[in-house]
Amino acid sequence: MLSASGIYLLDFESEAFVWIGKLVPKHKQTQSLKIASDAIQAVNSKGQSRLESIAISVVHYGFEPDVFRQAFR
Repeated sequence: MLSASGIYLLDFESEAFVWIGKLVPKHKQTQSLKIASDAIQAVNSKGQSRLESIAISVVHYGFEPDVFRQAFR
């Protein structure tokens, strides 16, 4: 379902995951957390206060936790 050359944001309301595919260049990987933070802030009416109450985890291809995998079942 996820492209190995892509970066995806999966938002579970209290926790968000930034998934990084195995073919994503290093320079884009370093930018991904900032872009995800900006996106979470922009799409939620709580804005900055939402960022203060959410955990954001970076997940790399092949190292997905169970809670992440359950979203795709």
